[in-house]
Amino acid sequence: MHLPTTIRPFVYCDVGARSGISLPWASLLKHIRVVGFEPEPEEHARLLSSKRSQDSWLNYALADVDESLTLYLTKNRACSSVYRPNTSFLQQFPDVERFAIEEQIVLPAVKLDTLRNRREIAALDFVKIDTQGAELAILRGGKDFLSSDAVGLEVEVEFGEMYEGQPLFSDVDPWIRNSLGLQLHDLRCNYWKLRTGTDTGSVRGQVVFGDALYLRPIGDLPRWLSDRHPQEIPAKCEAVLLAAVVYGYPDYAVSALRTNRGLLPADVARRWDQFLNGYSRSIRSWKHSRNWGKPFGALAALFQGSVGGWAASDRPLGATKRWGWFQ
Repeated sequence: MHLPTTIRPFVYCDVGARSGISLPWASLLKHIRVVGFEPEPEEHARLLSSKRSQDSWLNYALADVDESLTLYLTKNRACSSVYRPNTSFLQQFPDVERFAIEEQIVLPAVKLDTLRNRREIAALDFVKIDTQGAELAILRGGKDFLSSDAVGLEVEVEFGEMYEGQPLFSDVDPWIRNSLGLQLHDLRCNYWKLRTGTDTGSVRGQVVFGDALYLRPIGDLPRWLSDRHPQEIPAKCEAVLLAAVVYGYPDYAVSALRTNRGLLPADVARRWDQFLNGYSRSIRSWKHSRNWGKPFGALAALFQGSVGGWAASDRPLGATKRWGWFQ
C-alpha cells in the first residue's frame, strides 16, 4: 500500500506485543513508529534483539494501578495473563492443557497515564491491546492519554470467562464508548466447539473471544481535533485517515477528510484526495443483484478454516483487500 507521505511518523502502541507486530500494521512499518509493551522477560528480550532505532519496547505490565502484579505463565505462553485461567469454563473445550500454569512471576505494573506524566511516552495515535483479560484495566489506567490522543483502538475482547473474574465484552464496550468517546466499527469473533461434540456439525461453535476495532465518530471529529495545540492538528487529522485506510475503510477516511479539510494544509489535503480517489474497490455484488454473491458465500462457508476441527474464526479484522476481487 503506497500511502501518502505523512507530516510525522504515525505512533502505533502495541500492548501485549508477543511475537512482534501483527497485520495489518506489520505491512506498514515504514510509515509508523512503534511503542511496544511486553511484560514477559524472555519475550521482551527477544523483541529488543530486533528493535529498530525509532521504536521503543518497554518491559512493563500496564494496569490501572502503579504497583506490582502477578503474571501467570501458562504452558502456551500466549495464554499467560495476570488473571488465573478459569478451568471450569475452559475444560468444556479441547486443548485445555495449554492454559496450565507453569510459573508465577511478579512484575512492575504502571498506568499508561503515569508513563505519559513521567514523559516516558510522549505521543500515541493508535493502540492495540491483547492481554488475555486485562484490557479494561489497561484502558482505565490510560483514560486521559487515550481520550485525548487515540484515533482508534484494536482490543481483544472475551464473551466467555476464560480467566477468573475477568471483564467481558459487555463490560469493555460501554466503558470505551462512554469514557473514551470511541465507537465500535468492526468485530472479529473466534468460535470453539464443545469437547463432547467436536465431531458433530460445522466447524463453528460457541463464540468465546474476538477482536474489536474502535474509531472516533465522524460527527465528533471536528470538536476532538480542534481541542489541541494548533500545530498538532494536521498530524492528528492525518492519523485519523491513516488508521481508517489501514483497516480498509476508505469511506470513513473520505468522510473524515471532507469534514476536516480546513484543518489540513492544502498540499496535504490534495495528496490524500488523490490517494483516496485511486483506492481500489472490491466487487459489490449487491449493486446488481441480492442473490449474485450467495454462491460465493456458501463456498466460503464450506471451506472455512479451523484449528483441529474445533476452533474457527471470522475473516480478519477490517475490510482490507487481501485476495484481489474476493474480499
